[in-house]
Amino acid sequence: LPSFHDYFCATLYGDGILEWDARSAGHFASYYVALAQARFYRETFYNFEKANAMAIGTVWYASTDGSGHALVVALTERGRIFIEPQSGNEVELTLAEQAGTFLEVF
Repeated sequence: LPSFHDYFCATLYGDGILEWDARSAGHFASYYVALAQARFYRETFYNFEKANAMAIGTVWYASTDGSGHALVVALTERGRIFIEPQSGNEVELTLAEQAGTFLEVF
């Protein structure tokens, strides 16, 4: 997933999306997940992988400042990780942010 971010940004730029802000988080997380799933499908279609999808989704939570935010959540061999789609970086949620999770979509 870390190397996927360059592809994600290139696709956004190719679609004419050149800037974004905090209000865009849910859209970006959902698009990141959909694009990653499509790329996985394309790259594994002829490989006969046992998995037919990636274990990634979108998670919404109340951040420490009280606003809502969305991230990509992935189930990996290391466990559950969170990715900020706007930067591509893995992020750690505080215990309060984890407790403030109000929607997860896989």
